[in-house]
Amino acid sequence: MHQLISEPTHIMGDSKSCIDVIFTDQPNLFFETGVHPSLHAQCHHHIIYGKLSIRNITPPPYRRRVWYYDSADVLAIRKSIQMFRWRENIGGLMCPNQQVEILTETLLNVFSNYIPNKIITVKPWQAPWITKPIKNFIRKMNRAYKSFDRRGRPIDKQEAINSMISQGSKLIEDAKDMFFKNIGVKLSKPETGIKTYWSLINNLLNKAKIPIIPPLLDNDIFILDFTAKAEIFNEYFIQQCTTIDTGSTIPQDTIPCAPPLTEFTISDEKILTIIRSLNSNKAHGWDDISIRMIQICDDALLLPLKLIFENCLRYGIFPEMWKKANVVPVHKKNLKN
Repeated sequence: MHQLISEPTHIMGDSKSCIDVIFTDQPNLFFETGVHPSLHAQCHHHIIYGKLSIRNITPPPYRRRVWYYDSADVLAIRKSIQMFRWRENIGGLMCPNQQVEILTETLLNVFSNYIPNKIITVKPWQAPWITKPIKNFIRKMNRAYKSFDRRGRPIDKQEAINSMISQGSKLIEDAKDMFFKNIGVKLSKPETGIKTYWSLINNLLNKAKIPIIPPLLDNDIFILDFTAKAEIFNEYFIQQCTTIDTGSTIPQDTIPCAPPLTEFTISDEKILTIIRSLNSNKAHGWDDISIRMIQICDDALLLPLKLIFENCLRYGIFPEMWKKANVVPVHKKNLKN
């Protein structure tokens, strides 16, 4: 614990006593401390104060692609993948990394042609019932109000502005009611999963929280910037994988290493069983190919995956693209720093 202030807070004549102090285990949050004089002339008790430097930074808006899987042309997707000349394009490549890059690029191209999709801008702080028509109306209303205010708020335009504001409020309320009504319908369905159930309950109770990564304390400095936090995490994990030079030497291995794999068999049935047993509710990876997409392809992916797996075993190389992941730090219980 760090004591920040020990100024006298009680003055009687020439005597001074310290009866109020501030204790904290995070002194860097305070950028100013001190003692205010009494607010009343007859009261000799001074006011101790501390100003906190806390900024509630929300995540910036980001763009993401939304896929409408229910409207996907499954037969066209599988036919396109099966017609692609996989042996000519990736069969002769020795590097699994190049094979995976071609596979990813080809699949995303096929999906974009046969699965309806669009790119949306996600604002984490915005309520889920604020739809695009409501956003457009809010922008229109704001422009009208700015013009009304710039012209000195004429009386003859007051009624029109009030009517527009009332209309906007009604649109938002109706959208909010419909949103919670749909939640009630989903909650009543027996097939609703437990995770989806509690997510809907939290929305219904207005317990949805903005996913803010807490500040990180690095060298007695609180880091709030998201990029800086990511760099700190990267440097930390790199250090965990760095060999410590102790000056010692590794003894010669007297047992010869096992020879590389020369003969192996990868069955189509095993690959297909794994594809069909994947959980489609899991989030997609770094390459933007979701499990739902993989399962839509089904047996059309057997040939390219088999070629890549054989190459990985033959040369002992795991593709770099499949090593990457989207990582979100989550604090463990009772460990907030």
